[in-house]
Amino acid sequence: MKFKTLVYLTAVTIGLIVTSVAHAQVTPPGTVNTTAVNLPIQAVPAVLNLPSSLESQLSSLLPQTGQPFTLNGQTFVIETNASGGLTIITTGPAGTNTVTPPTTLAGATSRAEEFVNANNPANISYYSTNGEWDLSVGGVFAQNSGQAAAQLSIERYGVIKSLPNLSLGASVLEGNASGQSGTAGGYGFVDYRRPIGDVAFVAGLGAGYDNYNKSFMGVAKVEVEYRQNRHLGEYVGVGYAFEGIQNDRGLMIGGGIRYAF
Repeated sequence: MKFKTLVYLTAVTIGLIVTSVAHAQVTPPGTVNTTAVNLPIQAVPAVLNLPSSLESQLSSLLPQTGQPFTLNGQTFVIETNASGGLTIITTGPAGTNTVTPPTTLAGATSRAEEFVNANNPANISYYSTNGEWDLSVGGVFAQNSGQAAAQLSIERYGVIKSLPNLSLGASVLEGNASGQSGTAGGYGFVDYRRPIGDVAFVAGLGAGYDNYNKSFMGVAKVEVEYRQNRHLGEYVGVGYAFEGIQNDRGLMIGGGIRYAF
């Protein structure tokens, strides 16, 4: 599945995003660390225009384990750890971090609580209100099948000037921990975030394709992000991938490293 084609969000998906974001109030992670929003369909661009420097690298950015890639001098690699799970490592001018995504709801909840407990409201400027690109490198785990996939997402905040915390994005999932390989699937999505300091809460909806089940899917997700500076952070998330009664991927748990530029 071509990564670039995922940025074409359907009118059905956009129509679903009449988002209500609730007000919300993490020891620092790693080694470093309600207002209703109405979205008129015609106001949302149908295509996510990627910067030329990033577009030329997309084919090399697919998240294959053990193969490092570099963006703006920041290097990322996804490795399989001793327990058979995934570990994401980054080094570069924005800082360093090593993240092992949670595989259970309890693990994701515990990590999110750590983020919130470490929040510093003075660092809310870490989240740009003038538009930014976010690259997320992580892993997701399907609770009902035990399958895991490396995940790469790219999203653009500020595509609607009056809604700087709304983004359009696309995500690709590659391989899993149950013997299958190749592109597991992908989807386009709309996110809305609520920063409260160096922590932000994110909610999103998306639509795409499950390459293993050979079926279209919808995705709903919530995430908690913790930024160690303006460019580098960590996130955990819980989502639900629905495809129908028999083939639902069900509850998805994950997390990873997020790089803003």
